[in-house]
Amino acid sequence: MAHETLRLRAAHRALQRNPKVTKDVWQLWDRLVEENPWNVLFSSLLICDCPLIVEACRHAELEAHQLELGPDNRAEVSKEIRKRLEPYCQDGALPTNAVLIGGPPCQAYSVVGRSRNKGTKLYVAEEDHRHFLYEEYLHVIAEFRPAVFVMENVKGILSSRVGDGRIFERIMADLRRPGMAEGSSDAAEYVLMPLAAQASADPDASPAPADFILKAEEFGVPQARHRVIIVGIRTDVHAKLVRFAGLRCSVPPTVSKVLGDLPALSPQISSRGKGTTWLDALSLPIFDKAVRELMLQNSEVSRKIAAEMTKCRAELLGRQSEPGPGSERTRLPQSKRRKKLRAMASWYRDRDTTLLTNHESRAHMPSDLVRYLFVSVFGKVTEESPRLIDFPKCLLPAC
Repeated sequence: MAHETLRLRAAHRALQRNPKVTKDVWQLWDRLVEENPWNVLFSSLLICDCPLIVEACRHAELEAHQLELGPDNRAEVSKEIRKRLEPYCQDGALPTNAVLIGGPPCQAYSVVGRSRNKGTKLYVAEEDHRHFLYEEYLHVIAEFRPAVFVMENVKGILSSRVGDGRIFERIMADLRRPGMAEGSSDAAEYVLMPLAAQASADPDASPAPADFILKAEEFGVPQARHRVIIVGIRTDVHAKLVRFAGLRCSVPPTVSKVLGDLPALSPQISSRGKGTTWLDALSLPIFDKAVRELMLQNSEVSRKIAAEMTKCRAELLGRQSEPGPGSERTRLPQSKRRKKLRAMASWYRDRDTTLLTNHESRAHMPSDLVRYLFVSVFGKVTEESPRLIDFPKCLLPAC
């Protein structure tokens, strides 16, 4: 499905770049998106009777290629990359200013993935090939010598261990000299830099592993997503840099300012709450217990949160109608079109359309809806996200 998504995005971008595209073309695109399931949508676009859409899809097929990385496929991967770099080659030589963006799969490094592995009998980290898929990334760097590469992964990669050592230290050493890791002495070397400013005040100090953690909310993104991002700069390119300062910090807008103009949705209930509605969750004993615990904390903030939770419950239970859980495809009435996004409009609105896709709620445990209400109210009262210590004990997950 990931490949289908990449192809669809590539086709959409190609269509946007084409100056011949008219409003009628976009209306046909939207109608096909609205009528076709995701798993056959691209095929439907590819055989439609609009030459411009077909052309965009054919371009997308060349842009988004699905290959399984591994020693057995290296020749094919190399061939496909060279084919895409060919327009930029001079006298048969590869371009010296290419940028490579990517990274190995995260399953072997993530905390969740490692927890699952512990529950697998006879699991041995040293025998899990996923730990070493980064070597395929090294192979691409060593062969094509990009001026810059960007590698991304989850935070768990910093603490993941293979044998007696941390895998991150091994990866960093190999990324500095990808050719040496490949057994070649004639290869480019790289300086590894974090995207965010280093914690150390010494600009010449080597970055610490934690310096490579990028916290999205510190750079204007309304989401607390933390990832390890390594920027590798080829030494000859790095020598020409006056200074690599990293990204500039900026305060993000609230999620409400970005998404607050979307149609309201009602939560769905998981199988654990079979036979109940999401509003029934607000009448669970855990709700009243959480309010009592907040009142007993005897602080002005906790009392405000308790009062606001009680107020929200009353307002929700008193509503005359429910918006519903949404759907995969929704046509917005002309009066409700998203004409004025309040923040990050260039990110979320790229053209004029009444079609809204994937705007639907997920199923939740009834008790989780109480937790979500607490988090929402806490943010409203304090303008901060709660820490574990801020939660009423009854809302903490069971150990």
